[in-house]
Amino acid sequence: MTLTVRRLHGADSGALAELVELDAPIKTTKKRLVEDLAALGYRIDESLSFNYVNGHNPGPAYPARSNYIVEADTGISFAHFSLARRDDRFRALQEFRYHDRLIGGRRYEL
Repeated sequence: MTLTVRRLHGADSGALAELVELDAPIKTTKKRLVEDLAALGYRIDESLSFNYVNGHNPGPAYPARSNYIVEADTGISFAHFSLARRDDRFRALQEFRYHDRLIGGRRYEL
C-alpha cells in the first residue's frame, strides 16, 4: 500500500507542491520480526538500536526505532562495506528491509 502526500516548498501562496510516496509499514510483532530476521541469518543488535520521534518526513511526526541489523553468526553489520556477506541471504534481507514494520504503534526502521 502506498500513501501519497503533498509537501509544500516555500512559505507563500505560490509554493510548489511535490507528491511524495511513502510505503506503509507492515503491522507485526517484535517476536515475529526477530523470527523473520533469524530465518534470513540476521538479528537486531539492541545495544546499537534506539528509539526516537521522526519529524523530518512529510506528514505528522511519529515514534520510530532505528534498528542495527547484524549477521547472526558473525555479529558484523549487514551494511559493512567489505566484511558483510553479499549472498542470497543478503539479497533476501534487502527485499525484507524494503518495508518498515509497525510494532505497538512504533515504526521499526530496518
